[in-house]
Amino acid sequence: MPIRSIDDLGAVLAWGALGPSDVIAAGTKDSGGVGFDDYGGTLSLYSLFSNDTPTLLSSVSTPSRFSSLSWSAMNNKPEYPQGLLAGGMLDGTVCIWDPEKISTKHPSPQLASIQRHTGPVNSCQFNPNDNSNHLLASCGVDTEVYVMSLDRPDAPSVFVPAPPPNTTKHTAAALKARWNSKVPHILATSSASGLTIVWDLRQKKPWCTIQDVGPTSCLEWNPSEGLHLLTASESQANIKLYDLRASTTMPLATLPGHADGVLGLSWSKWDARLLASCGKDNKTLIWDLHSLQAVHEVTLPAPDTSEGFGGIGGGNAQKKRYDVQWGERGVLSTVSFDRKVEIHNVMGCGMQSGRAPKWLSTGKGVSLNWGGKRVCWGGEKNSIVTIDEVVEREDLKAKSEVFEQHVVSKSYVDYCKLKMDQGGGKVWEFMSMIFHDNARERLVQYLGFDAAQIAESARGVSAAGMGAKETNMNPEVEESVKNALLVGDFEAAVDCCFKNGHLSDALVLSSCGGATLWQETQKRYFQSETRSYLKIVSAVINHSLMDYVESSDVTKWGETLAVLSTYAKSEEFPTLCEALGAKLDASGDKASACLTYLCALNIEKAVQFWTAELEVAPERVLALQEFVEKVTIFSQGEEREWGEVDKLFREYADMLANQGMPEVALKYVKGKGEEVNILRERINKAKIGGAVNQAPAQQPVTQQQQQPQYGQQQQQQQQQQQHNPYVQQQQQPQQQHNPYAQQQQQTQPAPTPPAQSNALPPGWIAMQDPTSGRTYYANQQTGQTTWETPHHQPQQNEAIQRTPSGGSAGTPSLANKYGDGFVSSASNPQLAAQYGNIGTANPYNGAARPAGANVAGSSSGQPHALDQQNTLVEQKPAEIPEEFKPIVESLKSITTALSATQLNGSEKKQLQECTKGCDILAARLATPNAIDPDTIAKTQTLVHALVAKDYGTAGQMSQQMANTVWKDHKDWLKGMKFLIQLCGKKL
Repeated sequence: MPIRSIDDLGAVLAWGALGPSDVIAAGTKDSGGVGFDDYGGTLSLYSLFSNDTPTLLSSVSTPSRFSSLSWSAMNNKPEYPQGLLAGGMLDGTVCIWDPEKISTKHPSPQLASIQRHTGPVNSCQFNPNDNSNHLLASCGVDTEVYVMSLDRPDAPSVFVPAPPPNTTKHTAAALKARWNSKVPHILATSSASGLTIVWDLRQKKPWCTIQDVGPTSCLEWNPSEGLHLLTASESQANIKLYDLRASTTMPLATLPGHADGVLGLSWSKWDARLLASCGKDNKTLIWDLHSLQAVHEVTLPAPDTSEGFGGIGGGNAQKKRYDVQWGERGVLSTVSFDRKVEIHNVMGCGMQSGRAPKWLSTGKGVSLNWGGKRVCWGGEKNSIVTIDEVVEREDLKAKSEVFEQHVVSKSYVDYCKLKMDQGGGKVWEFMSMIFHDNARERLVQYLGFDAAQIAESARGVSAAGMGAKETNMNPEVEESVKNALLVGDFEAAVDCCFKNGHLSDALVLSSCGGATLWQETQKRYFQSETRSYLKIVSAVINHSLMDYVESSDVTKWGETLAVLSTYAKSEEFPTLCEALGAKLDASGDKASACLTYLCALNIEKAVQFWTAELEVAPERVLALQEFVEKVTIFSQGEEREWGEVDKLFREYADMLANQGMPEVALKYVKGKGEEVNILRERINKAKIGGAVNQAPAQQPVTQQQQQPQYGQQQQQQQQQQQHNPYVQQQQQPQQQHNPYAQQQQQTQPAPTPPAQSNALPPGWIAMQDPTSGRTYYANQQTGQTTWETPHHQPQQNEAIQRTPSGGSAGTPSLANKYGDGFVSSASNPQLAAQYGNIGTANPYNGAARPAGANVAGSSSGQPHALDQQNTLVEQKPAEIPEEFKPIVESLKSITTALSATQLNGSEKKQLQECTKGCDILAARLATPNAIDPDTIAKTQTLVHALVAKDYGTAGQMSQQMANTVWKDHKDWLKGMKFLIQLCGKKL
């Protein structure tokens, strides 16, 4: 169904040449039945989409009817704002109009009339190339081809493509002229004899010729490839595609889709894969040139049986289309013999090509993906796809990196101090005190009760009251007290003192009357006195601090906390702090309650407050970072089930992964369940750079492979046999390939497999491959992946595997061990040593990797003496003496802290050298007398300086050792040098 149509207009069309345009020019092709003597025509301009129906903008009369029409932008010259129109007329003239003057109804819109042809002009076309669109080519019934230069339309210059002495020319009517879309001096013309000539105007001679059987009435160049040419004939159904680089006699492809001759062709300049054609078979087809198939038919309206002379219906014969042209993107124009112009939208036609038109495809673009990855791709000339990392929140990444450095090195106090310096609030001050041995003393001082200042103040008060005298006792009362003492009645004496207000005398006398009287007197004293400090004394003496907390003033909670810090026993201090926190929480002072919960080391209560604080935070990202910091520091990495807090940690992990920090993010994936496993899998795949996404290479069954668990053996064997033809061969009796194998099986019983445990070793998790559905295992610390279930490392007292005796049996070949014979040095250290790449990173640790096969030519190829004896060999790692362990542990802590920092490529290589040097030093320290005492002492000084961040001293020690013992210890001193440099920059 057309979207626009113009009735009663038999015409040739030309689309507007200036940018996106809905204007078309129509030149009448027939008289329309107005009379036998009317040979004139009309040139009209229509706006297609300005209204619901096409709008006639303007029109001019012409002395002759049109056979062809072309529109040029004329390089956007200001004097021709709408370009130029050229018409090939039936009287042999080529007329030039200014469409701007036509639109404004200028009295003289025609600029020139060029009379060179002696018969109808069958075709004319402006050069489509920008710098040459002033050139107009025409061809006609007189077999002539002309090129006209319209730099000055009022005085055009005309020339032929190949002037004499060149004699090549058409011998029959020239039917079509088409300029090459890429090379401006190449022109193709076709004729009724089937001859197509490609002219080189620069050389002024034909470049090549194509000879078809019938008349070549249609001709089109590939808009994006200058050497592809389409030809078609009104007497043949096939459309032929020539690649002029390959052959001018044999077409590159033939498009069989029409049942009769082809009347019109148009190759889309917006998408060179799309071609439109119309033919005598009443079909208008759209082709996908990638598949060389017609993908859509622009159907004709249903025939009206009432049409026709004398009741005989003409059907669709008169609706046959003789012209088809691409206009704007996705818009197609057709003209039919029943004098109807139709505009079609092919965007919704449901083409069967399965691909979107090129104008809907983005030439370049960017896509942001999970994990902080950005994918960028270029245009047609740049097919490179780049993947890089994008950090949207630099502030989050910076804070996380600093925090992670302190967590790895367990520098919790330093981090609390850092947060205090940044104005983190009382929470960090309280947490900082928790990590000290004298935390309660520091707490009292922080609350504003400095012991030295209070003692000084008390001494001043005592000096001021030295002159005060106690009230004298009544003689009668004094006599009564004395008499009671004379008979030993201390209770009566104390009672008499209380009744007469001599409380201090009562306390002194009660101390002589026994413990019971002393306690009763104290109680009576505290009840009779109202001074505030006596409540504290009473609570301490009577061990009633809980009552003191419950009766305390919440506005003076600092005083109460100081009392608890000073007098509470260690075992009761947390309970008392929790009670104070509950009292503060009930009063609405949740911030102070949180601080007391910190003192009580009650992380659950503190986390509840922090969670509520997070939910109302105006900026959630940094607030979540702060939340994770508090929980992590306060819990000191304690593993527990957090419930709702685990969800917040997972949210934080997702945020870090999207900032390009999957290694750190993986540490914060807490909890269990499918959702947790999915997130852990995504982060783990991002962490190891896609190694998990590509399924791990399958390892065939070997003699050294551990036995699978019951129920898995058959499945694993079937899977391995399906993918590896070598596995079955290995499982058959091996005497066919190895004469020693049968002897070994007869003389040696099969080893008893160790007891299997369903629990995975630390750091390992089970995951599911999305493509195959199989379960594989990934190590979160090392990034290692394997199909086989990882096992716990054997204890040192367990025997290692038995090595078979005999030369060939004890040294299996690489092909037998790995199935296909392809062995990488990364998975076979012996091969790495043979080729000199010992430093190659090994993705498998020693416990998970099967023992490497011996490589011919290497020293390990000879069987060991212990192997020949078939004895069980026990391997024990060398022990580092206790006095040297601090050196190794400190260096390990420093390298771990450096690995958590942001390093560039060269710094990562330096860190590898550091780690290598530290390992060598550890091995030397474990070997007796490998390092002299003076060098050890200097090494200890160097390490202590690194820990204290005294890099100047560390550098001096390194230089001294380099000057004295470099020859003996350069293998690890080089790593120390890099370690000092990296610490100075990163720590």
